[in-house]
Amino acid sequence: MIIWQIIILKKDKENIQEGKQVGILYHYTLYDYLDYILQQNELKSSNFVTSHYAISFTRDKNFHKTRRKIMGTECRIVIDGDKLSNDYSIKPIAEKGFSRIENKTESEERIDFGDKKGVIDHLDQYVISYDLYINKMGPHLIPIFRFIQKVIKDKGLESKVRYFWEDREVDIHDPEFAHMKLLRETQESTDKTPIDYINEL
Repeated sequence: MIIWQIIILKKDKENIQEGKQVGILYHYTLYDYLDYILQQNELKSSNFVTSHYAISFTRDKNFHKTRRKIMGTECRIVIDGDKLSNDYSIKPIAEKGFSRIENKTESEERIDFGDKKGVIDHLDQYVISYDLYINKMGPHLIPIFRFIQKVIKDKGLESKVRYFWEDREVDIHDPEFAHMKLLRETQESTDKTPIDYINEL
């Protein structure tokens, strides 16, 4: 009995050492995709950038500020990379076009699933926070935003959701924020601003 206990403890120690120290990772996405991610509690791989199916992350929490034109930075999912690395193989990638100076560092980490589609399921166990950038939300996204709010409430994720106006974390239900002139120009002709819609929630 003692011998078996020693073997089991040794095996558990080996499993703990398999996970590497990755640190905090960030996955950027659109409001449209966040809707699906929250509902299904998963991240799906894509072969849009590479020939292989993969899920990409960055170590740069300010990746949305890069000078390079990037799509899909409306929402930022903050991931515990150490915990994720216990279940998935995460490898660093250096994309062409990014230098390691100023604000151009991509610092990409990628989970490569090869030729077959892959998925990170039970995503919430790895998530530290879901960061929503209100300043990137135009009136056309209000219906999706409202639905996301419902999903967040139904799944009890309120404690993991943060709202930002650029670099400032805000409480969207705080009257102080609601009355601040933090308005952005939109191409759509409307008398209402994103904050006006938020106040109606």
